[in-house]
Amino acid sequence: MISVDIEETVWFKLLNEWRRRGRRGLTLPFLVGAVLREQGRSTGNKSDILALLNEIESQEDDQRIVLFGWCADLRTPLLHMEHAEHRMYLDLFEPADEFFVVEKSLGTNLQLTDHDKAGLLDVVVENATQPVNEGRYR
Repeated sequence: MISVDIEETVWFKLLNEWRRRGRRGLTLPFLVGAVLREQGRSTGNKSDILALLNEIESQEDDQRIVLFGWCADLRTPLLHMEHAEHRMYLDLFEPADEFFVVEKSLGTNLQLTDHDKAGLLDVVVENATQPVNEGRYR
């Protein structure tokens, strides 16, 4: 397996820049589309979505975390980056030492009554599959 510097990945650059600008976050289809564009592709599929989430989940960073949460303004799931010390103020599914975490608000807003991180990610992936298949990355 080839080791990649996290700060050189397109998804990290985008999330970090969005955080630096004080913005809330980016949708999963948007991030998948950015990765696909780097690969010279215009459309993707479910395996591309899973590959991105697996890559994010496999990373370690002591200073930052990537969160999957809910944007009330857009009424959609968003990925966003925060400083690691903000973990203590968040309502999360994971242990406090994870890099990629899911906020409980995501399950609430998706109206999932019995949910866990894996179940939430399954629903989010299913919802992102059609836009990725069609090349709609917003």
